[in-house]
Amino acid sequence: MLVAELDRSSFRADFSASQPGIYRALLGDPASFLREDDVADLVRHHLLEAARVRVLRAGASIPVNSYSATRTHGGYSYPAPRPDLLSTILAGGATVVINGVDEVHQPCAGAARDLEAAVDCRVRVNAYASFSGLPGFELHWDDHDVLVTQVRGTKQWTYAPPSVPHPLPGAPGAHDEPAPDALRSTELVPGDVLYLPRGWWHRASATAGSSLHLTWSLSRPTAVDLIAWLATEAVHHPSARADLPVGVDADAVAVAKAAIAAVVDTPDLLGRFRRYLAGQGWDRSTAVLPWTSEPNADT
Repeated sequence: MLVAELDRSSFRADFSASQPGIYRALLGDPASFLREDDVADLVRHHLLEAARVRVLRAGASIPVNSYSATRTHGGYSYPAPRPDLLSTILAGGATVVINGVDEVHQPCAGAARDLEAAVDCRVRVNAYASFSGLPGFELHWDDHDVLVTQVRGTKQWTYAPPSVPHPLPGAPGAHDEPAPDALRSTELVPGDVLYLPRGWWHRASATAGSSLHLTWSLSRPTAVDLIAWLATEAVHHPSARADLPVGVDADAVAVAKAAIAAVVDTPDLLGRFRRYLAGQGWDRSTAVLPWTSEPNADT
C-alpha cells in the first residue's frame, strides 16, 4: 500500500535525483502501519535495550533506570518499564524511540518488504512518539535516506542541504553545520510524507500535543560499499595476494593497477555484490514451525 501511494507522487523522480520531497495528504490511513496502542504494547512487551527502545530528550539518552524496575526470572535480570515513571518523563518532553519496528510488527514488516522490492535497497522502520514541542534529536544528518510518514499530531521539520556532496561519516566537512539561512521548514500533519536524501540535515519537534511518526530508512549501496566488498573478494585472486614491488615507480604502479583490475574484471561483479547485500539484510521470510507444515495428527 505504501508503494502504491508513493507512486501517486513525485517520489520516484525525487528518489532518483536525490532531491527532498513533501507529499501532502498522501496516506489515506497513516495509522494502518502503526497505531498508538501498538506503540504502548511494543514498549510494554520488549526489553528496554537501546537496540530496541530508547527514551531521549534533545538528543541525549535518558538512563533506563529512570523509568524501569529490575526484574529477575530464572537467574536472569532485565529492566522492565514502570508505566508511572515513563509517563512522567514523556510528559516532561522526552521522546520514545522504537527501533526496527518492522522486525516486531507485521504491518510495518509487510510495507517494508514491499518498499525494499520497489526501491532495491534495505529498509528499516523506526517509530518516534513525543508529547511536547521539545525535539528528540538536535540538528543532524543520517548516512541513509529517510522517508517520514506522519501518523498522529503535527510535527515541525527543519532541514537543510548536505554540507558536502554525497556525505558519509568521516568525509571531510560532512559534519560542518549549515548556515542559518540554509535552513528550510515545513509542518507535517497525519497523512503527509517527507523524503530526505542521505546527508540532509534535519530535526523535528511536535507543534501541539502528542505526535507519532515513522521513519523508513532507505540504505542505498555506494561505491564505498562496493570497494569494501572488493577487499574481501581480492583474497581469491593470486595477483591481488602477491607482494607489491618496492618503491612507487611506474612499474610498481602498473603492478598495483593490474592486481586491482584482476579483482574488478570478473564476471557478474555487480550481480554478486547485490546478492551479497541481499544476504546482509533482515530475513523477512515467514518462520514455519516444524509442526505447522504437517497435517493435524489424529487424537
